Amino acid sequence: MDWQTIVKDNNLDVSVINSSDLNEDIRFEAEFYRPEFIQIENLLKKRGVESYGSFIKNIQCGPFGSTILSDSYVESGAYLARPFNLRNCVITDDNRVYISEEDLKNKKLNEYNNGDIFFSRVGEIACSLVWGFGEKDKVTISPNIIAVKTDTKKLSPFYTVIFFETKYGKGQMLRAQIVVAQPTISTQLIKSLLIPIPSINLQNSIEKIYRAYVVALKKSADNYREAEKLFLKEIGLFDYEVGGKNISIRNFIDCLIEDRFDAEYWQPKYDEMFCKIREKPYKKIGDIANVETGQYISEYVEKGADTKSFIRGTDVSQYEIDTNSLLFVRVSDQKKKHVAKKDDVVVARVGSIGLCARIQDNLVGSTISDNLIAIRTKADIEMSSYYLTVYLNSFVGQEFMKRLSRGSVQQRLNQETLKELPVPILDIDIQYKIEKMVIDGHLAKNEAKDLFEKAKRAVEIFIEQDEEKALSFIQ
Repeated sequence: MDWQTIVKDNNLDVSVINSSDLNEDIRFEAEFYRPEFIQIENLLKKRGVESYGSFIKNIQCGPFGSTILSDSYVESGAYLARPFNLRNCVITDDNRVYISEEDLKNKKLNEYNNGDIFFSRVGEIACSLVWGFGEKDKVTISPNIIAVKTDTKKLSPFYTVIFFETKYGKGQMLRAQIVVAQPTISTQLIKSLLIPIPSINLQNSIEKIYRAYVVALKKSADNYREAEKLFLKEIGLFDYEVGGKNISIRNFIDCLIEDRFDAEYWQPKYDEMFCKIREKPYKKIGDIANVETGQYISEYVEKGADTKSFIRGTDVSQYEIDTNSLLFVRVSDQKKKHVAKKDDVVVARVGSIGLCARIQDNLVGSTISDNLIAIRTKADIEMSSYYLTVYLNSFVGQEFMKRLSRGSVQQRLNQETLKELPVPILDIDIQYKIEKMVIDGHLAKNEAKDLFEKAKRAVEIFIEQDEEKALSFIQ
């Protein structure tokens, strides 16, 4: 039996590569020659491409790993971009950290400006544009980022990051990654990437969409910020700053009752915040909601008629579920109590502990994974799920959930301790006012998502068809 028959009988995907076609790096692993990667390469070459390296003026990896440690982070100063800040071609506000300008200077760290491009060096592939920073803002990179400065007169950085987010850009990076302990991208790999160059007209059109996309994202973030601001003002903690006290004296009986003997649990800031909360009506979350850890499922399947989305901790973004990377499970594997219902709120119990989102209506019926805790408000309780999400995502909710977490190696939040979390019960009219701000934030985020997808699709049409059709699609 020949190999062609084996391939046909077993419905295998096979690429046949001649030794004369191997590139200078010579890659022997089968993943490198997957049919879809070969198709991308052939289509790009047919369109006409140039090496991205021909536009690069400077390319640098971040500093050595031990140069910047977490204990050197400060409240404000030079913004330190890390891989998980690179998302959908922008540098997000999530989990921002800073180092002092003195550190920036003494450690001789490089500074970057609007128009520069950051690539994630390890882990998940990401490419984002440095954009929206002020003239006096200082930006630098963590060890796991590669920074690129290009000739922006010849190649628009706006078009570039959108291209690298399409299947033709991202596919090249997926193909070329070196996987040892974890996937890694090198400066040489980035230089070798192929990029088709459209006219200035199309590049400018993509830039216009990108700018509108960033404006919509900012509008969304501003709405979320205003919602949290209103909440904090209502409970008297808007201007709260952690006091100078770092000593708390407790009776042994208190430690026994709480079953907590660690100093972190008894920090004075928790007493200060709780004193403010109890000035208003409040209840423990276990008294107003059913709290349940999600379901463990070992096998994922392709999306189909008899499948449902499986919502994991990695799908939780601030306020709502990110649907870009959802996995799917069989309906027959679902357990009823772990099926998402309207107005459910989920909280990450491991990893980014406390990160919280409300289940969107289009995800009702999905399965909630076991690295999340679902909060389902009881029928006789009048509380906006949007309001509850704002509280949990505020610094107050985050601090309390951090306090309730346990674990010596990896911190975890469990459903029983989460039930003890105090929830301020604000007037329902205030809750609905906060809810409207969050909904407006969602609408702006959806607008941003549509613009982002429009820019990506326009670039793909340019590659697959021609520039005229891409411009027609944009208009």
